[in-house]
Amino acid sequence: MIRVDIISTVGREYLTSNIENDEFSYPKAYREASLPFTPIQSGGSNNRTFERLDMRFVKGNVSVLIETKADFVKDFNSATEQLSAYVEYEKQLTGNKVVAILANTTNDDVKVWRAVVSDSDFMQKETALRTMDEYVDFYTSKINDKEKVMANTYKLNELLHMYGISEKLRSQFVGTCLLALKNGLDYMTVSITTGQIRTRFKEVLESLLNDDIKKAEKLALLNKNVLESQDIRSLSINHFREILVYIDNNILPFINDKITSGQDLLNLFFVTFNKYVGKSDKNQAFTPDHITDFMAKITGVNKRSVILDPCCGSASFLVRAMTQALDDCATAADQEKVRKFQIYGIEYDENVYGLATTNMLIHSDGNSNIRQGSCFDFEDTIKETKPNIILMNPPYNAQRKHVPNTYSKTWAKNKKEDPSKGLYFVKYIADTLNSVNTQATLAVLLPVACAIGTTGVIADLKKKILDENTLDAVFTLPDEVFYPGASASACCMVFKVGKKHKDVSNPDTFFGYCKDDGFRKKKNLGRVEQIDNTTGKSRWVDIEEKWIELYRNRCSVDGLSATYRVTGNNEWLCEAYMKTDYKKLCDNDFRNTVNEHLAFLMRENKAQECWNFLNKYIKSSKSNASLAVQSLQIEKWEEFTINDIFKLKNGKGITKEEIECNEGDFIAVQSGEENNGIIGKIDKDYCISMGYTMIENPCLTVARSGSAGFVSYQPYGCVVGDSAKILILRKDKKQNPYVYLFLKTILMANKFKYTYGRKVTETKYLQEKIMLPVVSKGVPDYDFMENYIKNLPYGDRVL
Repeated sequence: MIRVDIISTVGREYLTSNIENDEFSYPKAYREASLPFTPIQSGGSNNRTFERLDMRFVKGNVSVLIETKADFVKDFNSATEQLSAYVEYEKQLTGNKVVAILANTTNDDVKVWRAVVSDSDFMQKETALRTMDEYVDFYTSKINDKEKVMANTYKLNELLHMYGISEKLRSQFVGTCLLALKNGLDYMTVSITTGQIRTRFKEVLESLLNDDIKKAEKLALLNKNVLESQDIRSLSINHFREILVYIDNNILPFINDKITSGQDLLNLFFVTFNKYVGKSDKNQAFTPDHITDFMAKITGVNKRSVILDPCCGSASFLVRAMTQALDDCATAADQEKVRKFQIYGIEYDENVYGLATTNMLIHSDGNSNIRQGSCFDFEDTIKETKPNIILMNPPYNAQRKHVPNTYSKTWAKNKKEDPSKGLYFVKYIADTLNSVNTQATLAVLLPVACAIGTTGVIADLKKKILDENTLDAVFTLPDEVFYPGASASACCMVFKVGKKHKDVSNPDTFFGYCKDDGFRKKKNLGRVEQIDNTTGKSRWVDIEEKWIELYRNRCSVDGLSATYRVTGNNEWLCEAYMKTDYKKLCDNDFRNTVNEHLAFLMRENKAQECWNFLNKYIKSSKSNASLAVQSLQIEKWEEFTINDIFKLKNGKGITKEEIECNEGDFIAVQSGEENNGIIGKIDKDYCISMGYTMIENPCLTVARSGSAGFVSYQPYGCVVGDSAKILILRKDKKQNPYVYLFLKTILMANKFKYTYGRKVTETKYLQEKIMLPVVSKGVPDYDFMENYIKNLPYGDRVL
């Protein structure tokens, strides 16, 4: 292919030359970047130096380097040596991700490598030049691949069920099949038997584990747990072949172990198959791939990182960290060093350990240092390894057998599971590294209970961890992030191990409110990526970039993040420190409040009010539709505390039994959200005699616990129990429904702060900040609030 055709195919707009003939001089580029240039010499006798690349294309953080030859096959070693030198220059100059290409000028032959010119990065199926956009795609996951794999995996699950493969075995069996198929398994020979296929599986595993120090152990486990299982041995050859054909045609084509995503394929299988296993087997919270990606990036994994996951599961963190580290390498030698000496994992569960082994093999790492057993038994190994990056998702419900006796004997006698919810694992790893003066960044997924705990075992561990380490950041993750596996609500904590938290040079802890990751639950598929209809790209890509940007710059953004100097006595959750983003309020929020109130009136069977509502609706629907809603102009609002606007009355004990025994027509409110918080109606005189907290005028109530933060408007007054509080406007002349409904919407925007069992306490709640329209500085505009609600559709019918 001639030069002009190569440039035209890849894209002339991306060609970056800095000398004549469209060539690129690395010495010149280094000088312009004020960097020292050290030429790389050839290994031959001519001592030739490599300095000028034929063609260099750049888009974003991806560089495509093309070296042309008349026939690169004639002196292939010299050609690859030259191209490898250019890759190393490019990595040092830009840090970009690289696609390296040898191209013939006498024909259309090309050879393509992703990242490094090495056997492991050679892309055998790339036999023709592509566009620059397609080369950029080598470093981004194909958006629909994962969803397609999941959909096909559900169908595969039905096939495995039909042929008697037990639920617990399916993930490991499919992973082993993939591994064998990826390495050229021949299963279509007419006379082949099930036993012969299993033998070929073993041969593949043995060759891949050839240099593994734990080869015998891993082979024994894979044989015992998969190949020698009764389910596999009893498969007929036709059924075995049918399963392999399905995996070969419907799973393998969507798997690309060369892309940066490092997609945790076995994790997808586990999540899919786990939907069908018994409840006792659903306790493992396997980390979603996009979360492992995020955690690897915020910890700064690169070619110098030594990574440890002491509870590695299916090795999702290790796969992700390995691909990110390999992308940062400039030479094949650097990559080999990462694979052999910089990736470490420990897994307690024998079956899951097999998953981890297979997963690493699928991702071209047959020499991973993954050990089977409890991380507490590998203290010396951890010390010797001296990892500088720890990525982990420890068990949240570890039993006594899973932890050292010195810890479990401190549990209450009736306590069956770890009261620290996994936080003890963090302390153990940090203490182990501190004992050998090893500084590291540790990112861990933990249940939110660890972040909000301020008493008991959790609080004690938080204080002890901060004695020697720094809490750098905490990210609140989406609800049901592990769906359809574990149901725990989780957060990601980042620690700087070996640096005391009280060090005055430390910045305040960063807190991120990362509840929206662009994934949504989808029937039979779990949580899947959402695609932006405008750009056609995954929403997650932009969301992740925003999360990382806020963290790197330690920005406090209303509704997204906050910074705060915490101690072990504080809550470690963004909801405790972040301001509400009132700019997100819109007409629909206030409309919903009005509609809910009108629905409440109808449920209360207020005949006259309902008639008025229907009568006005019939007579004035046309005129009401033309009412103009006043602009909120939130940017002009001012900040107030709730105490500036409301007086608060705490509720006192009142029970359902009391209500049943003293029925009346006075509304009783507790902490629930159903029926506007009303649990029944009680006799007013009885409430007075008991000294219960009550008011006979319009008011708001706020739930203290249960549905903490839920605000209801009670137009006829109410009595509240001890799980609710009454809010009364300080400006008596404005005790009207319109203002109350406006303020209810404002207060409900703060409800997110009281998730995860956090309670509304009087002192803290009254000091919460809210934004309101103002007449003048420090004076709320109650007239605006009233008129705004009245001008909403049907707002004039509020009674």
